[in-house]
Formats: sequence, C-alpha cells, structure tokens
Amino acid sequence: MKCPSCWAENPEGARFCQSCGLDLLTVSDYRWFWGPSKTYASTRLALGGVLAMIAGAFDLADGLFFLVGGITFFQGDFGAGITLCGTSMILFGALSIVGGELAISRKNWRLAFVCSFLGVLGVGFLVGAVVGGIAMVIIAVSREEFHSTDSTSSISSNGKGKGV
Repeated sequence: MKCPSCWAENPEGARFCQSCGLDLLTVSDYRWFWGPSKTYASTRLALGGVLAMIAGAFDLADGLFFLVGGITFFQGDFGAGITLCGTSMILFGALSIVGGELAISRKNWRLAFVCSFLGVLGVGFLVGAVVGGIAMVIIAVSREEFHSTDSTSSISSNGKGKGV
C-alpha cells in the first residue's frame, strides 16, 4: 500500500507508514473520499512542471527579444543568425511549456524530461536556464510518479506483445 502523504511503499496491513509515520489504518477508512492515491500529482512534480513552464516563458520572451530587437540592431551579416536564434528560443520555450504540462498531468515522462531540457537550452535571459535546470532535475527524480505510457508496458513476460 502506498502512503497517500509521502508515496512510500508499505507492506499490506501496516498500521503506520514506515517513512513519514502516517496512520494508514485511519487513512484507508477514508480512501473512498480521497479516491485512489495515483490520481493526485505530488507537490514536487507539480513544482517541476510549473518551473518548466516558467523557464519556457523566459525562453519565449528571450526569443521575441532576439527577433524584434536583434533584427533591428543587427542588420546585415548577423540578421539570419539572430533570426535563427530567436526562432529556436521560441520553439524551445513552447516545448518547455508543453513539458511542464506533461509533468503536471504526469503523462509521458520521457517527453516531459526532454522538453524541460529544451527549456534549459533556450537560455531565457539565464534565469530561464537556471529555473529549467531545477525543473529538469525534479522531473528526472520523479519518474516513478508518472503514469505508464511507454510502449514497453504492453510487453508481456514472454517478450511479445499482449495480443500474441
């Protein structure tokens, strides 16, 4: 049984959580009210998702700054490079926001992690890189809290798909 407070795994029938000490017998009496504990995202993972979204917003702003300000100030040889840089930052920012949403909804860990990594690459006035890095670490250590959406979850013990 997983503890609804700290998500630690406890033996079936345990009175108290071995990690945080929560009275599991009292909690199980009210499980009908809380519903299954898997439907609630942890605070840590929600924080990682929000930080990835903040990093994405910084990347979007930085990309717009490059596109609008960079083209005005750096005409000529640098124009194409500035445009490419600004466009890639906008793309990284949008994908980082998508990754934050995936983390909050606990869907597809790999994509959430990769998108949060893109939030770090977008730089986002350097604040976005730091915030994105923190989000990436939080999402990385929260892998077990994601729903199983990988294709490997459909492989049975004989190594073949479910229908075989």
